[in-house]
Amino acid sequence: LTHAYAYAHARVRTRARAQVSLAPGLRERYFGDGLEGESDARYAEVWAADAEDAETVGDDPARANGESVMAVAARVGAVVDLAEAEHARADVVLVAHGDTLQIAQLVLAARLAGRAGPTPDEARRHREYGMQTGELREVG
Repeated sequence: LTHAYAYAHARVRTRARAQVSLAPGLRERYFGDGLEGESDARYAEVWAADAEDAETVGDDPARANGESVMAVAARVGAVVDLAEAEHARADVVLVAHGDTLQIAQLVLAARLAGRAGPTPDEARRHREYGMQTGELREVG
């Protein structure tokens, strides 16, 4: 999979009319050691837990070493900061996994409201920004 990704990234870079760069901060959210490689059906469990507590991963052993919504928001916020600094007044397209993108929308909504990032209460509601596979969404 890594080889396929590297090939696709290199191919896009050679054919794109826009600047293309890789942002590791947009990587897929890590849900936890016990959930790695599990069925997508497990998302519902994680999202239910997120709705209760967006600041930690709780005490579920399956979520050990996983990322909370607020942790993902912090790393996505760093990507947004860099994009704003490097591409002021330009259109920027973020491509990532759906969970990362819905959390990115929280960050962008907070920025549009003049804040650095979402509140924990806002983060608990990140599923309100749910994405469909392949969906393109304009923000701000």
